[in-house]
Amino acid sequence: RGLKRKNAGTIGNFYVDLTRSTLYVLLPLSFVLALVLVSQGVPQNFSAYTVVQLLEPIFKNGQWITTQIIPQGPIAAMEAIKMLGSNGGGFFGTNSAFPLENPTMLSNLVEMISIMLIPMGACGTSCQWGNDAEWTHRLFAREYGRQRGPFWGFDQFTMVGLYDRRF
Repeated sequence: RGLKRKNAGTIGNFYVDLTRSTLYVLLPLSFVLALVLVSQGVPQNFSAYTVVQLLEPIFKNGQWITTQIIPQGPIAAMEAIKMLGSNGGGFFGTNSAFPLENPTMLSNLVEMISIMLIPMGACGTSCQWGNDAEWTHRLFAREYGRQRGPFWGFDQFTMVGLYDRRF
């Protein structure tokens, strides 16, 4: 609101914007993403650790290991929030490399897309702010279209392109 409004006396209330973005964007997206992840086999429960018998015991350090501990918990909900916020880490601290956080190829695809949802939405929102769809398409293509340098689609030319355009 601080960038778009031109004839208002104030820029608005930060907490109103924070509450609206949480209730109307983050909460519904994380709920839908958690349901998709549960449908793909990511656990969503409040159970404690489950101890299971191994099919083939392992001999390690002079003793036989015959059981395995499987951690459980509200993994799908935490994973959805983590992916939308691009925070990293995860429920098990392995950044979606643990099999219970990312059990299928479809869940992997959904998680990769969910990381980019909010930044891609910011590119689309800039079109509404500036009333210039062409500039938004150029920004989107520059950010997500090609790989240059050490960062994926982000280089010094992008920064120049961001700051030479006035809204």
